[in-house]
Amino acid sequence: MNGVATAMTGLLALVGAPWLSAMLGAPSTVLAIVGAGLIVFACLLLSQARRERVAPGVAWTIAAMDVAWVVGIIRVPRTA
Repeated sequence: MNGVATAMTGLLALVGAPWLSAMLGAPSTVLAIVGAGLIVFACLLLSQARRERVAPGVAWTIAAMDVAWVVGIIRVPRTA
């Protein structure tokens, strides 16, 4: 589920960067870069989801990146 949601968010940010830029007040270039990064992260998530066993280091890295995303999202409205 995380991989699919991340891919959809990345696609929306990448393709919709000009529209989202006007709506959110963020530069469209930044939104496109974030979108591309999310798509890469989604590919990592989906590739790991297909494995029978995920290495603990990879699982912890994914969890840390998810936490960083949530913290970043919470902080954005406060700084914008």
